Amino acid sequence: MPAPSSLQPLPSQGQRARRGLLVFGLLAAAVLWISGRLAYLPPWGLASLLLVSVLAGLWLAATPSRVAGERWLGGGLVASALLFVTTVFLPPSGPLHVERRAATPATPPSTLRLVNVNVLHGFPAFRDQETRYAQLAAALAALEPTVVVLQEAWSVAGHGQLAARLGQELGLDAVFASANGSRRLIGFEEGSAVLSRLPIRRAQRVVLAPRRPWWEIRVALFVTLEVAPGETLTVVSTHLVAGDLQTAAAQAEFLARRLPPAATLVVAGDLNAPSASAAARAFEAHGLRDALPGGIDHVFVPASDSPWQVANAAWTLRPGELEALIGEPVAISDHPGIVVDLERR
Repeated sequence: MPAPSSLQPLPSQGQRARRGLLVFGLLAAAVLWISGRLAYLPPWGLASLLLVSVLAGLWLAATPSRVAGERWLGGGLVASALLFVTTVFLPPSGPLHVERRAATPATPPSTLRLVNVNVLHGFPAFRDQETRYAQLAAALAALEPTVVVLQEAWSVAGHGQLAARLGQELGLDAVFASANGSRRLIGFEEGSAVLSRLPIRRAQRVVLAPRRPWWEIRVALFVTLEVAPGETLTVVSTHLVAGDLQTAAAQAEFLARRLPPAATLVVAGDLNAPSASAAARAFEAHGLRDALPGGIDHVFVPASDSPWQVANAAWTLRPGELEALIGEPVAISDHPGIVVDLERR
């Protein structure tokens, strides 16, 4: 029989509970960090995993234990959850990758057609995602735009990235600037995108301020298009906060202070604010004018001193226009699109 001093005491009920909670918390944290690579993580799943990780970590870190490592691992669980939230909710400003397919025109174009639309990401239900994608692709093919500017462009596990798929199908340069979510971490993200028949030479995401509410991120996507050798056009896609005209105006002013000169600039997007709003006036004060007043979606073009002028501007991609374009009176979004034809002066 072993000597009494060599016997190991059995774990107490409290120790077993702590170790079980530690395993459960570590498993939740592991699933949290890898799930987006495999499938879309719904909001309730994301919230549940975060809650388990944080509560398990706090309980382990705060409870006296003979095993010092349990406290450290508990603190690690809390730090892991906080790092996850920071990664998802704080996208950086900076340059972006461009999928390149376009070539510089042999002769400078005399006309440019720009189409802007908020395509409705549909989070979290994602109803008719594939059908709406196919209808949008068919409509854009019929419109033959030079530049496509999108808001709420989605990237969802199981559906792919909207901008990349459209670029490949239509033979356009494509760049996507995520705003909310994370394709890598939760299997979903949405943001702004620009596609172009003209080469996109540079692309940059700018995170807008102020942020209200704090968890909702608004961005602007700056792209520089090469219209001809030595000639460029800057196109900016943006999407301002909804339901708060004061914050939308502040975000527009923040963006306007960072815009290049208006002469070779187009700003397009969903301002969630009408043409007479302070948000719209922020761009007008920069030397731009609204090409098609009357909605909350806008395309701002140079008011003067530009090589380009508006030849035509109209609403598009509503059921009536889609019936004419693709033979189906459908609704691909809860927003109408805008088509603007520019011509050289």
